[in-house]
Amino acid sequence: MKKRVLKKCLLLLLSLALSLSVLTACGYRGFKGEHIDLYTQAQHTLLFADGYSPGAEALFDPLVDVLETDTYGRRLYVYYEVYSGSLDILVSQSSDSEYVYYYSDICFINIGIDNEDDLYSDYLNKDKTVAAWAQSKIAEYGFTEAIKTLKSENDWDAPKNDSKAEKALIKDKPDHEGEYELTEDECIELFLITAERCGYVIKEGATVDASDYTHHYAHSDRYGRELRTVVISIKTETPKVITTENVILAFILEPDGSYDKNSCAVILEDTTGYRDTINKLKTNNNWNKEN
Repeated sequence: MKKRVLKKCLLLLLSLALSLSVLTACGYRGFKGEHIDLYTQAQHTLLFADGYSPGAEALFDPLVDVLETDTYGRRLYVYYEVYSGSLDILVSQSSDSEYVYYYSDICFINIGIDNEDDLYSDYLNKDKTVAAWAQSKIAEYGFTEAIKTLKSENDWDAPKNDSKAEKALIKDKPDHEGEYELTEDECIELFLITAERCGYVIKEGATVDASDYTHHYAHSDRYGRELRTVVISIKTETPKVITTENVILAFILEPDGSYDKNSCAVILEDTTGYRDTINKLKTNNNWNKEN
């Protein structure tokens, strides 16, 4: 498990580092694919979506395609950014000319990927649509039942219930900046407080570092709170070996940049399977509630 977690964290770091370096040079020009509404939803719900995939010379669109449509027009779809560590499956309730509508807390699941080089090569080397390729991977990774549960949670084949849906303005680019960032020292302090509160054990003599990675802005709620992540490196040294473990600190900042050190953060040891943990974090920090 730890090796898998470490690998996924490193893949995430690589993806973001490549993306940011290329972004400085030429920038991402916006999503050009067919399903811009579904692309928008992914940016507003997934924790680690960048909105693009890193290439050797340019940023390119993530893979987005519809897998199924129910009798009321809901769409089950796949979203995949190369080297993100996850194949994401989402349900969209509906769209119009301006907005996409979805159940924000329960509209997705993440399928963890162990070998992304093989996964993406498999897509490139087979004459399949994105949807057909994704369906084969869902079966291969054993997520068929999880997809059934996802559909049920999102009222698949039931009459529409607009009162349950959140909406996002359809855009061809994600919002990457946000308003506030924590300093390295603030990130380390918040991690140590959260580790003690959650019972996360840090080995005696280990050093904690957050200098190798800037904040990743995920998304904001309707009142301006920001969900962010930062990778924390925990280094343990012995006379013969140096061991580094990477974990992810996810945290919520208030609209003015303030935060409650005792409740605003959680520690994630994987880049998938975070949905319930992040939903609980949002609930504890009044996500989408007026102050």
